[in-house]
Amino acid sequence: MSIAEKYFDMELLDTLGVFSHLHKLITGIKLTHVEYYEPSIESYFIAVYKSTEKFNSLPESFYCMSPTNESKRHISYLYTTDTLLTEEIKRTLNIQPVYQWETKHLQITEPESLYSVLSFQEKSGNVSYLTETKGNKISLLFKQTDEYSFQDILPIPIYRNDKPILLITMAVPDTDRSLEYIPFIFNGSKYIPFYNNRINLVK
Repeated sequence: MSIAEKYFDMELLDTLGVFSHLHKLITGIKLTHVEYYEPSIESYFIAVYKSTEKFNSLPESFYCMSPTNESKRHISYLYTTDTLLTEEIKRTLNIQPVYQWETKHLQITEPESLYSVLSFQEKSGNVSYLTETKGNKISLLFKQTDEYSFQDILPIPIYRNDKPILLITMAVPDTDRSLEYIPFIFNGSKYIPFYNNRINLVK
């Protein structure tokens, strides 16, 4: 633990809540120690937690969050398959892909909006897009030119500037390298990623 505290930001990680993708609290967990894992390719520091209560099992998808007094709003969403919308986004943003890695469309009912994450291999390399569709208007909320491509999107019931915080999963295509649930916050004009997973909810 002393080594981890010297080199990593351990603030607010001592106690966490574990939530399902439906935002139901599964259990609370407390940090017990940190382990060092050194397989043949890459090494890792792993934070080890213990549940504060008994639970049966974890769902396939879940996320963790520090305790907060931030008021949560009801959020209802549905993933949709819409190839016509995908093509319309590509036309609107003048996307000319060499290969399409991933596309996810997410319909939110309150307030009504449709978010999309799309990732492509373009001539310049891997490019990912976060867009919002309202009526006939498509807005680009974030564009990433990086080896990590957007793979999935999950809204959580905490809002900033009347838009939900989005957890976006990204990965390097054709590898096992991934970044799970990076939080994106709307700043009034676009979404901003927080790659260190630290968001000040007071501001």
